[in-house]
Amino acid sequence: MQYAVRFPVKSLLLAAPVRVFEGALAGSVERFKFPVRIIIGSKDRVASLEELRNLAGRLADAKLTVYEGAGHAAYRDSPNRFKRDLLELYAAAKK
Repeated sequence: MQYAVRFPVKSLLLAAPVRVFEGALAGSVERFKFPVRIIIGSKDRVASLEELRNLAGRLADAKLTVYEGAGHAAYRDSPNRFKRDLLELYAAAKK
């Protein structure tokens, strides 16, 4: 997210980000006008689902996806689904 605040990007995939509203990021996320996909596992004990719902609500083009049964490393617990979601994001960024 810090990179996307400083440099132009076409899309952003966030895998269970933590402390997303700390520091300079707090006032910058509303500027994100590109597709953002946020992934969290339903059993994640590190990232906050409530915080990520709040983040998704503040972004113009965000999609929050919860991987049922996955932990903090949802991409590792559900690699095929993660791959599909990543390819979907790439397709959205090309539009």
